Amino acid sequence: MPKKVVDLDELEMSLTGALTEVRPSDVFVHNIKHRLRYRPPMEIEYPQPQRDPVVMLGGVLIGSLLAITLARSFYHIFRRG
Repeated sequence: MPKKVVDLDELEMSLTGALTEVRPSDVFVHNIKHRLRYRPPMEIEYPQPQRDPVVMLGGVLIGSLLAITLARSFYHIFRRG
């Protein structure tokens, strides 16, 4: 297969015409620089202390209901009648 000969000067001229330089406005550049430098203040949120007792109370209630249900089921299964 014969190799294609490419004229590099012609290719460079066509690319120079197609790729024009784009210069952003100074205001845009200033805004981007400011946004990159600016760090918003961080706020640390601690968990609410009211949730912990509610979760503990719910766990105790569910555990006690489960224990009562298991005790009643064992009583009915193994009772001597």
